[in-house]
Amino acid sequence: MAYFATLPINTPTAIPDMALTLQAVRVEDSRCPATTQCAAAGEARLWLQASVPGATPQGIQVALTPGVSKDPAASAQYQGHRITVVEVLPYPGGAAATPTDRQTVTLLLERLRKRRLKAGAQVPAG
Repeated sequence: MAYFATLPINTPTAIPDMALTLQAVRVEDSRCPATTQCAAAGEARLWLQASVPGATPQGIQVALTPGVSKDPAASAQYQGHRITVVEVLPYPGGAAATPTDRQTVTLLLERLRKRRLKAGAQVPAG
């Protein structure tokens, strides 16, 4: 099952169907402004706080790099969930400049499936 969630900065957001709470703690945005040509695309680096009932909350860092599809830095795993940053708004240099205290991040949240062992299979030692 997958969900999209848009989070404001510094506001804990519960995802009830996943028993997951996320908070976008901080964004560092070095993406090339929309009205400028840059030698590098830059990135939006995002720090999250994730928690599920009965587990220790954990800090997670993900990054969104424009023009890079399936970037491994865009996703992180926590307690059986994959968290992928999809969008960070506002985009730098856009027509409607928004104060940084109104930034939002959109995440794709996926519940990871547990692997099942086949009958007779043994768990590797280690």
